[in-house]
Amino acid sequence: MEAERDTIDRYVAAWLAGRVGEVFDTRITGVQKFGFFATIVGLGGDGLVPVSTLGAERFSYDDKTQALEGDETGTRYTVGDRLRLRLAEANPLTGALKFEPVDSAGSHIEPRGKPLPLKRKGKHLAGRRGRPGNIRHQGRRR
Repeated sequence: MEAERDTIDRYVAAWLAGRVGEVFDTRITGVQKFGFFATIVGLGGDGLVPVSTLGAERFSYDDKTQALEGDETGTRYTVGDRLRLRLAEANPLTGALKFEPVDSAGSHIEPRGKPLPLKRKGKHLAGRRGRPGNIRHQGRRR
């Protein structure tokens, strides 16, 4: 059952990878002190909304009601709430999704996976390949 769920999550993330930046209707399915989980209504893609994207105010987690509540504005996020969230990241390898609120004043999620810039060595471009400089070759000498 768990393998089937993981496979479905990967397929959904692969399909949504081309739709990063779009806004979806979601429903909150779980709340933790580091953020909450939301599922896209009608599609089933489940992803995380980190607390850092919710704004500059501090959020307190109430374990009994499973809610995040803003200390200044009193904004509450509880299980079952419907929100419009922007898809910030979709990773097809792990099946992970990350969302952020549409009208958030918090920090935005930076996309991962950008390739490192290559350096030019002579006529050729060279990346960081091979063994690290502090490891010596342990094979036999010729």
